[in-house]
Amino acid sequence: MTLAHDPRSRPARGTGELLVTGATGFLGQRVCRLLKARKVEFRALVRLTSVRSAIEGTGAWMVEGDLTKFASLAAALEGVTTVLHLAGVVREADPEINRDTHVHGTRNLLTACQEAGVKRVVAISSDTVLRADRDAYAQSKADAEQLLAHWDGGEAVVLRPPMMLGAGSPHLDRLLKLSRLPVVPKGPGRRPVGVDDVAAAAVAAALDLTDAPDEPIDLVGPDRVTLGELVALVAEARGARMKRRTLKLGALERRFAPEPEVDDRLARELLGWDPKPLREVLTAALESKR
Repeated sequence: MTLAHDPRSRPARGTGELLVTGATGFLGQRVCRLLKARKVEFRALVRLTSVRSAIEGTGAWMVEGDLTKFASLAAALEGVTTVLHLAGVVREADPEINRDTHVHGTRNLLTACQEAGVKRVVAISSDTVLRADRDAYAQSKADAEQLLAHWDGGEAVVLRPPMMLGAGSPHLDRLLKLSRLPVVPKGPGRRPVGVDDVAAAAVAAALDLTDAPDEPIDLVGPDRVTLGELVALVAEARGARMKRRTLKLGALERRFAPEPEVDDRLARELLGWDPKPLREVLTAALESKR
């Protein structure tokens, strides 16, 4: 089926020097609202299938393009100096889809950025690249990081957030289901973070950072929690209590595997990183769902 051109997608010429990919996604919507608050003129790269109503009212100038189709990127990047690269797939098991989006899409974007004279690309990676045993998602993110590290067209800033929580988070939806079980799942420690804090860091990296560091910036969450502790916090935030019996949950525990120790020194020094406590993030997210 051929999808009709959306009339809200317009030529990009003269619509700001910042382009956002993944603008209609979970993180991208928040980034767009922050850019509006800062009165920044910007463009949003959208596909024919994008839910464009998600960013209406943010001032985003929507331009059609697809990271997997190199020829579609030149017009969107005309006159752009900075790109916020947020596009990605989540909870996708197919290695080819992960590679097509994260690796081939990033390669296409970097090549197009170099041709367009873009000076800085800020890309969202994932702390899953630090795992010794990577799944298809983590491996594709790690390979995309390598492309960014070796890009010689300008500055590349890589941000590595952990699990992002907030209203609309697929992770939060899963945790809510777990919080209704009569057990607390076992699992090693992780440091989740609020999506709004990650959005603020991404905008700061695009607009405020003087010089790009030579290494990725880890966006470490303020609270280290086990999977069981996190599920109990979610239950508490929705006004319930969980029994203190534990249960192993196999594949879910592997997704919650422990990570190598990292710190947020660079994030604090360069981006003013000061994330909200996890309990505050969960309470706000669940209040918005009521």
